[in-house]
Amino acid sequence: MRFQRQGFTLVELLVVIAIIGVLIALLLPAVQQAREAARRMQCTNNMKQIGLAMHNYHDTHKLFPPGFNNELGWGWGAKILPFIEQTALYDEIDQVNGLMDLSDADILAAVQIPLDAFRCPSDVAPDLNDKSVPVVVASEEIAYSSYLASMGSYKDATVTQLGLGMFWPQSRVAFRNVLDGTSNTFLIGEREYQHTIGGLWAGTTTSGPGHQNKKYILASTNTSDGLINDPTKYKGFGSFHPGGANFAFCDGSVHFISETIDATTNSGPNMSLYQRLGDRQDGLTVEGF
Repeated sequence: MRFQRQGFTLVELLVVIAIIGVLIALLLPAVQQAREAARRMQCTNNMKQIGLAMHNYHDTHKLFPPGFNNELGWGWGAKILPFIEQTALYDEIDQVNGLMDLSDADILAAVQIPLDAFRCPSDVAPDLNDKSVPVVVASEEIAYSSYLASMGSYKDATVTQLGLGMFWPQSRVAFRNVLDGTSNTFLIGEREYQHTIGGLWAGTTTSGPGHQNKKYILASTNTSDGLINDPTKYKGFGSFHPGGANFAFCDGSVHFISETIDATTNSGPNMSLYQRLGDRQDGLTVEGF
């Protein structure tokens, strides 16, 4: 009587395992690309919602929110809370008369709340930005943001001197000031945590008037502050999306800007395309982005 052999030989088993390994190796990049595409789409949606909130704030106040209040410390992200369905959180913090004082337990609790609206899903940052500790009293960490407002290519504007971008400390920019057109001007952009300092949605100061740490809520298109995804700088824009970063424009649209965009000249008639997009009234044509 003959018995039929059951199962695999050792060689056959090893061949099957090798084939499965090859298939996994082929499929894994496709799965990762699909997941990144979904994360980038969610990031795009977040920025669209922030852009819409900025428009609604402008409709109410006839101005965009200031980059941040130089005396009280609250940033543009705190100003738009009622327009991203965070009215209850907005009511917990007194931005009109109150300092962003993290020694106040209630204020500290409020600004430590992580908000999905300010987080890119591809960003690996913790809920609380531990890189911001030097700018706050008692070394308290506060909630992270992947999105920073655009100062354009000139970063030293004052109350009496308009900057070239949309935001700076105490800025008061309206649609009428966007002479290059709302579809040609950055409103906000991304900055990731891993190679930079990331951002904060609430603000950056608890130590009183004159304290300026705008680098956590405002970013620059100035070449010296770093080009897109520049790992050697931390004041510019960047993301974990391969090849570039998302930017919301003043018209509410969101575009993915390549890290290879022309970005070498800050001023003059030969200003680079990246800087032209950051500046709202340079009078230069913008195309091909």
